[in-house]
Amino acid sequence: MKSFVLFLFLFLFLFLSVNKVSFAQKALPAASIDANWVVQIPNNNPVQKEYEASISALNFSQEQAYRFFNWYSENLVIFQLDYASQKVKIILGVDYRPNWTATDWNNYLAQKANKAKSKNVNF
Repeated sequence: MKSFVLFLFLFLFLFLSVNKVSFAQKALPAASIDANWVVQIPNNNPVQKEYEASISALNFSQEQAYRFFNWYSENLVIFQLDYASQKVKIILGVDYRPNWTATDWNNYLAQKANKAKSKNVNF
């Protein structure tokens, strides 16, 4: 009986250890955000739905970062901020623009940054 309990314990431990690895999230492809608020995804195809970028170049306080990414988010691009890790998850609306290349997305994202700068938007 004691060996059965030991076997069961080891089996559960190994099962949970193996499954923990399979539940781990894959690293997202890296994008970038520069000090001029321009978001850029890698210029390769196919375009991915999700990217991750560092926000450290923005030098925003937590409040400024939340305001910025709230302003920047809309139907075609959504941001999920993790201020503590200084990262943001970028979710592109690829279902709405299935034929857009990385260049199309980068042009769109640059236009958004330029629009904010031209309107003197402050965060």
